[in-house]
Amino acid sequence: MLLLVAIGCVRAPAPAPATTSGHLLTVTPVPVPEGAAQREVRVATEASLDGAPFSLRYQPIARTGDRIGGAVFGARTSRSGAAIPEVCEGLDYTGLWKASTGLAMVTHFECQPGAVYLTALDATADGTLRATSTRAVETGPIGGGGLYCAGSPSPWDTHLAGQEYEANVRKLLPDGTVSDNFEGYNELAAWWDGDLSAAHPWMYGWMVEVPPEGPPARRWAMGRFSHEIAQVMPDERTVYLTDDSPDASAFFLFQADLPRDLSAGTLYAARLTEGAEGHGVSWVSLGHATDAEVSAVVDRRAAFTDLFDVAEPVGTTCPDGLGYINVNWGPECLRIRPGMAAAASRLESRRAAALAGATTELVKNEGLAFAPEERSLFLAVSRISNGATAAHPVWDKGGRDDVRLPANRCGSVWRMDLGEGAAVLPSGPYVVTAARTLVSGVEEGKACATDAIANPDNLAWIPGTGTLAIAEDTGHHVNNALWFYDLHRGALVRVLTAPVGAEVSGLRWTPDVAGRSYLSVGIQRPFSDDPTATETEKHSVAGVLGPFPAWK
Repeated sequence: MLLLVAIGCVRAPAPAPATTSGHLLTVTPVPVPEGAAQREVRVATEASLDGAPFSLRYQPIARTGDRIGGAVFGARTSRSGAAIPEVCEGLDYTGLWKASTGLAMVTHFECQPGAVYLTALDATADGTLRATSTRAVETGPIGGGGLYCAGSPSPWDTHLAGQEYEANVRKLLPDGTVSDNFEGYNELAAWWDGDLSAAHPWMYGWMVEVPPEGPPARRWAMGRFSHEIAQVMPDERTVYLTDDSPDASAFFLFQADLPRDLSAGTLYAARLTEGAEGHGVSWVSLGHATDAEVSAVVDRRAAFTDLFDVAEPVGTTCPDGLGYINVNWGPECLRIRPGMAAAASRLESRRAAALAGATTELVKNEGLAFAPEERSLFLAVSRISNGATAAHPVWDKGGRDDVRLPANRCGSVWRMDLGEGAAVLPSGPYVVTAARTLVSGVEEGKACATDAIANPDNLAWIPGTGTLAIAEDTGHHVNNALWFYDLHRGALVRVLTAPVGAEVSGLRWTPDVAGRSYLSVGIQRPFSDDPTATETEKHSVAGVLGPFPAWK
């Protein structure tokens, strides 16, 4: 079994031979921007595939506020159709979608309320992608929605959209707001025409499945937490789910009863087991549930205390029969009430995972990427802090302390190895059995070294090349960057930098678009802290890096 080992970043990798299989993709690095270059999107224009040179470019396809075919990209409306004044600048995921209805770009807007946009595209002879129309997905059937984060296409022609930062139901007030307004939950009132009393926090924090046409659906059976992204494996029933919780998060696996049907299945949470050199991974079952049985609990407006017996801890001690947990909302004593196991495991998945003995010590699990030729899954961990360090005085107090890595504000990317699951917990050939750190950022004073990653967010695997794309969402570099990491040569190359203040978001590799390939890249909130920037400069951008040559 491979183990989780904290290794340093690849700052100046030693030369290594090219792989004997696959294609060799090389890119000339972009230097660290200085001066006026810090206000621009800078791209590595020189690249080669198997020695044949080609040119790269960043193609902006749509900017927030653009009018495209009669609709404004990023505009939002209430459930009655009233305009919400501000265009959302929180452009997070953007990816190409080769759906049955044609080539499109799907874009998530990470605001309260948020939106999911579908933008129809066509391709010109030189590989330029052009937006022809855009529309917001009608989310009325699911009560609107907010903080749409990362996304991914399913193998069966739908799109999976993660809703981030679920609100704490224990903070619910009679008027429908929450007392701490966690991550702006109360601003969802704008979608409800000013009245949140008709809503409930349990309506948000889900993986939402969006078909090319027709209404989206919450996937209640997959659990509620701070969804970043879903990665559907080739068996079309095993799905990995990351939890981008800012203080204490878990890592989830969902196995559907049937391929291509996410409405019923078993949810698992990972348990990391420390060994001599790191951690292995096993899985704790949170039980089986269906969309219908979980949604019924929300429809009847069940209370938190209908799901859990609750008491206040005394230190780390709970009354007999109640379990002590310490996740995002601080220390709690809870016990799932009889007959409520399915509802509790889905409506409060992180709490249920902690009660079941899963590891809830990670911080901000972000992007996922699957490399079939490597039989590996890659996970971005934005930073190593809180319970992920040894004996943390707050987040490990009274807990398991499964993860004891050195603190690293700059984060890391982990490589997770896939093996054959057990007969029951869970089954199939795509079960993560172990993990190790692949590449890390390096602390440098109060910042992160510029020749290493910082706070990795979205990931994308470029098949056939051994290349992992890594996007940053950091305040520890002046300019966020997009990196290519060559798995076999150990080479880390900066291929794009965003304007100052902007996050690099929304990675998705899409091959075979009119004989070419593209990597979608979003530029979120440029010049966000620059009072001298114009409104036009501050608009977020959905675009692609490419075209790349097509290969097999």
